[in-house]
Amino acid sequence: MKKFDVERCFGIDINFSYFEIDKIIQVLQLESEITSTSKIKRLTKLHGDRHRIVSIVKRQMLLDCVKPALASNLLPYDPYFYDKNVIANTKDRLYDAQERLLEVCLSVAVGKSVKSLRKLDGRYDSRDVRTRYEKGQSAFKHFRNILNDYTRDYILDFKEGKLNEHGEQIKPQSDTDSSDSSDTSESASPNANQPRTGLSLRQRSLMARAEKKASVVTINDEIKDALPLYEDAIAIVESQVVMFKQGRPFEESVITDLVNRLIASYKRNPSALLCLRFVRSPETYLVQHLVGCCVLSIHFATTLNMSDAYIKAIAIGGLLFDFGRFKLPTPMINKAGKLTDSEFEMFKKHINFSMRAIKASDWLVKIVYQMVDDHHEKIDGTGYPNGKAGEEISIYGKVAAIVDAYDAMTSSQSHKKPMSPAQACRKIASESDLAFDKSLVKQFIQCIGRIPIGTCVELSNGRVGFVITLNKALMPKLIRQVYLSKQQTAMVPQDIDLEVTAGDVSIKKIIAAQNIKLKMKDYLFI
Repeated sequence: MKKFDVERCFGIDINFSYFEIDKIIQVLQLESEITSTSKIKRLTKLHGDRHRIVSIVKRQMLLDCVKPALASNLLPYDPYFYDKNVIANTKDRLYDAQERLLEVCLSVAVGKSVKSLRKLDGRYDSRDVRTRYEKGQSAFKHFRNILNDYTRDYILDFKEGKLNEHGEQIKPQSDTDSSDSSDTSESASPNANQPRTGLSLRQRSLMARAEKKASVVTINDEIKDALPLYEDAIAIVESQVVMFKQGRPFEESVITDLVNRLIASYKRNPSALLCLRFVRSPETYLVQHLVGCCVLSIHFATTLNMSDAYIKAIAIGGLLFDFGRFKLPTPMINKAGKLTDSEFEMFKKHINFSMRAIKASDWLVKIVYQMVDDHHEKIDGTGYPNGKAGEEISIYGKVAAIVDAYDAMTSSQSHKKPMSPAQACRKIASESDLAFDKSLVKQFIQCIGRIPIGTCVELSNGRVGFVITLNKALMPKLIRQVYLSKQQTAMVPQDIDLEVTAGDVSIKKIIAAQNIKLKMKDYLFI
């Protein structure tokens, strides 16, 4: 195989409307290395050239072909490159070629056309890949891991014979179809449920992945199951508020059981609880704010790859860090305008109220103390109660500050309308290194997504809907369409999977749901 020369990518047109791997192979002049190989010819003969498994193997081979170009001489990221009117020198020419190659690699990895990716993300930003390369990380492995994430389940089904000759999933036989032979199947074939004997380590690993996949619950099913849990959480917080006002400690068994159930629901389908955060009423904002912060804490801690014990502790901290506000005067909490100096001094005392309750509950761990004490401290030292700055603030306090701000910004309150999730992310990002830790802000926005769950979007098909789930790259996947933009009228809610449309339908823009009187909570149960 001849070495791939990245210079051949200079100036090439990659802005295809549809994802077509053969077209990309042709543009990169890799027909002889991929399409004409005996491997592809054999697969095509067995399955036909339109079978998805053939396309996946071609995508894998393409990344293998360009691997040398990804492994050497990636130039540092240049934020001003696209401001240049002309390619003036050899370095600019190389940078342009690399940009196009990196964008093609992302397209190949996720199976979407460059055009559809640009519609969703705007211009491709190679900062992440180029920074990884400067740190000694492999750009090839980065794209190959993305490809593996997008295709692993399909390949597993293919290897296990779960697909028909067209590459479609075979429907399981009904009970009636198999009932005739049920009395003899066990004696005739002791391995009827285990058709493969002598499984290799890799095969056992693939089977374990399949079992894990089977344990994942669909978003609609988990939303229905999680709603009673969400309502339980509200009721439990309200019962703890009564005890808190009486000066009694938090109930360990009640709190830990609730958090364990929330974590279990999150593990079954992370999107469900993130959607249920939007089932809110301004009249019960504070109680729902605590439950919302608990859910966001579980999500953030999980994506930070913390252990189960830490996730549980941070979730409890998220549930309790703002409890002190229940001892503040209600008119102050619901005040529409800016607090007076004396009112603000009173507001600050909610941290002291929370700390007294935490100290009275001797079963709580230090993480919870830190989340309570530090969640209003700011990186620049202008926060309260102690004016801590930078590294003086615990990491758990920094996590709580971000979670607290995001949930408050995206919630409807008696004195203010909510921001869209995307707006809230931008607001928090704008206060990096001022109010919030810059590194944690970046990680939070990555885990919540650039266009988070709950964002109202207009699609290229003229419909408006809410983001319900994200894909493995944390980009919008399932959109619940609820409104016809041109006709300015509601429609019967209908889900659309942007990955299945393969670029035919894409996100046109983010819109303010309240401007067209839409609320996500009205469309969660269909």
